[in-house]
Amino acid sequence: MTPILYEKDEIDFTSQGLGSLAEIYDADVAEQRNGLLQLTASYPVTGVRYDDISVGRIILAKPNQRDEPHAFRITSTDLDIMGHNVMIEADSITYDLNHNLVKHLNVSGADGQTMLSALKNAIVNPSIFTFYSDITHVSSTSLDYVNPMEAVMGVKGSFLQIWGGELKRENRRVAMFNRRGRDNVATFRLGKNISGLKYK
Repeated sequence: MTPILYEKDEIDFTSQGLGSLAEIYDADVAEQRNGLLQLTASYPVTGVRYDDISVGRIILAKPNQRDEPHAFRITSTDLDIMGHNVMIEADSITYDLNHNLVKHLNVSGADGQTMLSALKNAIVNPSIFTFYSDITHVSSTSLDYVNPMEAVMGVKGSFLQIWGGELKRENRRVAMFNRRGRDNVATFRLGKNISGLKYK
């Protein structure tokens, strides 16, 4: 899909927003397991939407071949050394949760979904995000004065540390799966899909 640019306060991503970024190039989405999800790209200063690209606005783009389009909030726009292109960096929309607060969260004997439901209820400011987990084993934790994403992963006593799992960021949901993805079983066969093999 062609990435689409939206205003800062967009939450539905069903319209064409400010327009498609047809001239965007070198677009790359980097995702680390239980870590960052970030878009980097370049856009020419002669492009139709150049004047619309600014920090805080949102780019909707495919993060990979399997997942639905994901919203990335622009965090920096810098001209290259020649002044011909703007270099764009944008983080997953879920990073908006870093600006919210959980004053206190205490859960005991909870499975993954129960813990995340308690987390949702403990967020100080209203949030568009929901939380989901399919992890069934039970455990307990207590957290004070953290942002919601720190409660999920990043501090002592976080969901990731206590319950484990694999993070999936979505436009309006943060999910912790027992296991994310699938096995793609492949065999290496000389003369079929490899031409040689060296090992020590």
